[in-house]
Amino acid sequence: MKLGKRKMVTIFAQETGLPKEHIRIYGKYECFGNKERLQLGAHTLVAYEGAVTILEPVYGSFEDDKEITYRSRIIRGGDEDGR
Repeated sequence: MKLGKRKMVTIFAQETGLPKEHIRIYGKYECFGNKERLQLGAHTLVAYEGAVTILEPVYGSFEDDKEITYRSRIIRGGDEDGR
């Protein structure tokens, strides 16, 4: 199932709150085989075998920890066995 850039931009905008115009202009869309990826800054949206996941930064308090960690969450689709 291929989503395409327009659908990926819409999902990305809903999840991050960034304007669609900025995502379309500055986002990097890649499609290879059955995997699609849309990147903008530190945010990455990946569609693979029916599951859509987002990888986004989690900023800690800068006094305690200067390290930026990332979390990945499934937005839609996908089973336990990856379908």
